[in-house]
Amino acid sequence: MHNVRRRRLILRQVNTLGVVTDFFGVGTSPFLNQNLSRLVGWHESYLNSAVYAYEMGTVADWVAFFTGDWAQAIYYDRYSLLVSTLRENLLTDRFTSTIIESVIDVSETSDDDSLVVGERRRLIGDRGHAVPELTRRIIEHHVLDFLRKNKALLKGYYIPEQAVAKAAALLPGSGDKK
Repeated sequence: MHNVRRRRLILRQVNTLGVVTDFFGVGTSPFLNQNLSRLVGWHESYLNSAVYAYEMGTVADWVAFFTGDWAQAIYYDRYSLLVSTLRENLLTDRFTSTIIESVIDVSETSDDDSLVVGERRRLIGDRGHAVPELTRRIIEHHVLDFLRKNKALLKGYYIPEQAVAKAAALLPGSGDKK
């Protein structure tokens, strides 16, 4: 029996603004072209900060990265609803408004996309490390609510009930500011 080493090369393209524009794969080892193609058009921040993960050396194989346990939700047909809900709710957030204004200011003074991306990254930080607690709670609340409502199909995620209640209580207009 002839032993053929299974190999693959997966190329992922992200434009200068952080949007996935293409996946291309070749090799003798299978890859999930249909699933990977669903990621085209998404900003990398909605894909577990894929660019940052790559820069930090934690991505050796894009197929393995995008088929990891964490990725189950991004292939779910209602994931775009979560993203829309996050966008809608963050538009009223003061920190988000500041980011939008600052990024627009940079884009109006330069045609260099890397300056726009740099400003966004400076304000938000890698993987959102510079995001204030209130903004983080808004995101946390909606992500946990999405996972809770869809737990029958997204069984691989642990959803602590106390965290859902705590995140909701800290949202603007909740009345309970513990």
